[in-house]
Amino acid sequence: MEFEFLLIVVVTVIIFLALFGLVIGRLYRRSTREISLVKTGAGGKKVIMDGGTIVVPLLHEVSPVNMKTLRLEVKRDGEAALITQDRMRVDVGVEFYVSVMATTEGIARAAQTLGSRTFDVEQLREMIEGKLIDGLRAVAAQMTMDGLHENRADFVQEVQNAVSEDLLKNGLSLESVSLTALDQTPFEALDENNAFNAVGMRRLAEVIATSKKERAQIDAEADVAVRRAAMEAERHKLLIEQDEEQARIEQKQKVETLLVAQEAEIAARTEDSVRETDRARIAREEAIRAADIGRERKIRE
Repeated sequence: MEFEFLLIVVVTVIIFLALFGLVIGRLYRRSTREISLVKTGAGGKKVIMDGGTIVVPLLHEVSPVNMKTLRLEVKRDGEAALITQDRMRVDVGVEFYVSVMATTEGIARAAQTLGSRTFDVEQLREMIEGKLIDGLRAVAAQMTMDGLHENRADFVQEVQNAVSEDLLKNGLSLESVSLTALDQTPFEALDENNAFNAVGMRRLAEVIATSKKERAQIDAEADVAVRRAAMEAERHKLLIEQDEEQARIEQKQKVETLLVAQEAEIAARTEDSVRETDRARIAREEAIRAADIGRERKIRE
């Protein structure tokens, strides 16, 4: 009997422990690297970033908080474009990379102000987009359109500084800001009855007119430069042809001079030869005549 009683007790304890473990397993909630937990209710508020906690229905409520980095894209174009310091409108595309602060206070604020929106990018963007746009407008109003284009890094840094503090109120940390698009808002997208647009359109018209004038002047100067270059090239070509013709004439004159000198030398040599021949012939004739005279003299004697 004692053995049977002991067996019943052991089995009962095992069943109790199994049921207790099953209940604890069902009530135990564990946080991960990507999801933190905020438990409220009996015992007060508790933030769980590492480990887990027992959640008793009706006594506790748990709010999961997404700890991943989220990309929020904001576009402002057309009538919603940003207005710069010189009253110009610019279309921009900006990406904000945000995440819940990995601190007890940050997670608690995110759970309280954002709730499940930390898991939905669109809902989160709709929730804080006003703050992001306000920061973009504030910074753009302090820079000209040319300055914004030439100093994009400064614009991004100023936007990050302007938005970060507001996001802290929601327990969010702004990791980085990227300017993905920047361009002047087209004329056709502007309402000329808007005071800001009117000033911007006037300045833009002045810039365009000045640019067209300068471009026309540059084109004219380029045309003149091209024609002048062509003229100089033609003149240089004619000078080269003239030098070549003069060189040919001089070469021809040299050749003719050499030929004349050679002919004169030949003629002189020929004349000398003829003269020597005549001299020899005369000498022979004189010798013959002298011989004849001597012979006649001898005959007379």
